[in-house]
Amino acid sequence: MSENLVEIGRKVVRYAKKLGADEAEAYVTTLKLTKVKCSKRNDISIRSGTITGIGIRVFVKKSVGFSSISSLSPKQVNYATKKAIKSAKVTTPDRFWVSLPYPQKSIKRQFYNQDDKMDFSEILEILDQKTKKLEKASKIRKSLKHYTMQMENVINSTCICNTNDVEAFDRGTSTKFSFLVTVKNACQEATDSDFIISRSAKKTMQNMDETISNTIDLALKYLKAKKLKKVNVSPVILKNRIVAWFLLKLFVPNILASNLNNSIHKNRIGETIASQHLDIIDDGLYKDGLYSGRFDAEGTPRQTTPVVQKGVLRHFLYDNYWSKKERVKNTGNATRGISSYPFTTPPFIWPSNLILKSTQKSYKRLTEEVDQGVFLSGSLVGEGYADPLSGNFFVTCTGGFRIENGEITHPLAQFYCQGNFHEMLKKISIVGDDMRNFGRVICPSVYAEKLRLLPK
Repeated sequence: MSENLVEIGRKVVRYAKKLGADEAEAYVTTLKLTKVKCSKRNDISIRSGTITGIGIRVFVKKSVGFSSISSLSPKQVNYATKKAIKSAKVTTPDRFWVSLPYPQKSIKRQFYNQDDKMDFSEILEILDQKTKKLEKASKIRKSLKHYTMQMENVINSTCICNTNDVEAFDRGTSTKFSFLVTVKNACQEATDSDFIISRSAKKTMQNMDETISNTIDLALKYLKAKKLKKVNVSPVILKNRIVAWFLLKLFVPNILASNLNNSIHKNRIGETIASQHLDIIDDGLYKDGLYSGRFDAEGTPRQTTPVVQKGVLRHFLYDNYWSKKERVKNTGNATRGISSYPFTTPPFIWPSNLILKSTQKSYKRLTEEVDQGVFLSGSLVGEGYADPLSGNFFVTCTGGFRIENGEITHPLAQFYCQGNFHEMLKKISIVGDDMRNFGRVICPSVYAEKLRLLPK
């Protein structure tokens, strides 16, 4: 596999040079996807296949051209190469362009294990067992209205070749299980959902029962939810999935070198931007990271970058273009399209695995710090009301729980959350130990001293 993709990449860059490119880069991928989805109505859908493609970037007198195609046939690839050259010749030159990356030494760690490969029959058998067990469960049998289970297994291979002799190849695996359930009683319905994802198929399977059970428990509790009666400005515990949402939507845009003109953190390296209890890193080498690898999407070795240390901003994230433009070290954060078709976009800066480090504080002990407050346990919706630059947000939380005298009491129906994320970061006084992998973000739950909650 590696030899085939590398050879395709070599041929592309040679052909691009022959057509007049000063520099050329080929990003070649194959992705084997197996996905099975089933529901209470015995509806089953299966998707299994391989997605292949190539993204071609060329430079002619500092002008860039890009083209992609979902085929690796020589005729189609040559057509895409010609299209990229044609695009470069009508593009305005970029005076800041320096060069494509040059070869660098990378780690030898592998992120692929043959044992993590699953076919649709294996997945179907696992889901069949889980659905039968679920429908026989006494605690939900009378309340169950609908559920959906989905499991997908991905094996991806990527090769990056360029005219500066970069030849990078990597493989990886991931397995994801997601579950959604709707329960009902005589008065109302409640829905909750969750997922687990890991590079290890075994690890994902080990946690499926717990995910199903916890999701059902939350949904059943939401059936007894009470409405928030008045505006509250109170301490809150933010469940790890809510922390991940905040970091991805409101923190990440402010640490990308390509976005610094629109970042609240511009020119603030060395300044305190968060609570002293917060340490945030971008770790492209994290063992179970979904976006870990030997190289980034331009062939630069992945690395571990401290972003925030004890509340102090230390680094922004860079790719090849922006590191050379700003004359700083490349952090290896070039990424392609965040989908099953990464070859369809030129590289851009994005985190690999953004990790909010945990502490030894037990997740359950977080509630002991709250006299009167709220535990935000649901999901956040309404991202259009979240502004990364100002930090202001006004979003809906799909569920939560009242905390009284350090104990979680009755559940709360949907309510609004309003506040400023940048100020909230400074008021996080406790970080839990319940780390969860949400894809681009890995984080625990946290205790924040103040958030404004409004009835819906």
